[in-house]
Amino acid sequence: MGKSLNSGKFNSLFKQGSYAKGAMFREERKSGRIKRRGAAALVSLTGVPIIECILKDISATGARISVEVPDVVPDYFKLRIREDDEQLLPKCRVRWRSGNEIGVEFWRLQKNERGP
Repeated sequence: MGKSLNSGKFNSLFKQGSYAKGAMFREERKSGRIKRRGAAALVSLTGVPIIECILKDISATGARISVEVPDVVPDYFKLRIREDDEQLLPKCRVRWRSGNEIGVEFWRLQKNERGP
């Protein structure tokens, strides 16, 4: 079963690596991203595997991934990230798409909100 975004294992992802910085643009993210290349996978909200991907960078609020076939990626899904012997499975919402790269925001349903 996936860990929550508040788990110590998820937060430890941000203690490793270095923050991604861009010299030519203004940073508008809510939290700093850490470059982190690694295999991950997209899973539907009901648990059905969709496609494997490459995790390019990650923050406490989102991630950038790369997929071979971006047309099969839905607007909402779970991102399976393996870390040591554990698995993280945050829910994601697509925020932007550019070629094979996709930017996602981690999200949770609020009490009065309905999912997609």
